[in-house]
Amino acid sequence: MPLFTTKPTDQFFERFMKHQPNFKPDAPEADRIQAELDAEKERKETHAMIYRDDRHHHTFEKEAAMRPESISRPLLAALYLLTADGNLWNQVRDQVSLRRVYVDEMRPKNLTGTSYVFFAAAKDILSGSHTVQLTEIADPALLSMKSYLILCTALAIRAYGVAKASRIQFNKEWE
Repeated sequence: MPLFTTKPTDQFFERFMKHQPNFKPDAPEADRIQAELDAEKERKETHAMIYRDDRHHHTFEKEAAMRPESISRPLLAALYLLTADGNLWNQVRDQVSLRRVYVDEMRPKNLTGTSYVFFAAAKDILSGSHTVQLTEIADPALLSMKSYLILCTALAIRAYGVAKASRIQFNKEWE
């Protein structure tokens, strides 16, 4: 707001008269501190998704970044499951394009029980088949707790998308 006077001493008094009594302005570093607090709060609100290992994290993030934002949630969920196992991903990556997964053409071989469940669940998500049974998912001899959490995360991606699935937090005490 402009000042009405031109003399420096009058301008000083005019500025003084505009201040509220007993009001202390924020210190200059208050904005910096508030920005740091806001950034810390944002970091706490963004949770890391559950990944099998660093290779799974890197591969899924790289593949998801290549896809357009309009990609379907079922395709992202299937991609999340297919990239969870290195052996499975190496066998099926040629059937994954930018907008489609050719799941009917996939013929992976020599899969472990966990890899097979991931492949079958990805196939079920994309094609609507009912290959994976509840007894397979609930069998601790076939799926470890971490693999079960990966499967649950894929189902959350299918239902709600990656952004909301990344907010899901599971108890670490099971591991």
